[in-house]
Amino acid sequence: MSLLGAWQKVPVYSRETLWAGVYGKGPCIVEEYDSTTVIGKHWSWTVDGYENLDLTTRSKSQ
Repeated sequence: MSLLGAWQKVPVYSRETLWAGVYGKGPCIVEEYDSTTVIGKHWSWTVDGYENLDLTTRSKSQ
């Protein structure tokens, strides 16, 4: 993944293996059969009860 012109290694998650209640923070990538979600470093994510991927911004100090 390239952020601000520099490459870095980030976790890559398979969307089909994420269940309700799983959460994490960026930077990371979530791959699905028909899409890819790139999550930046100031973002958190959670899989809700309907298995939606909910993204929330975090302050820079978190």
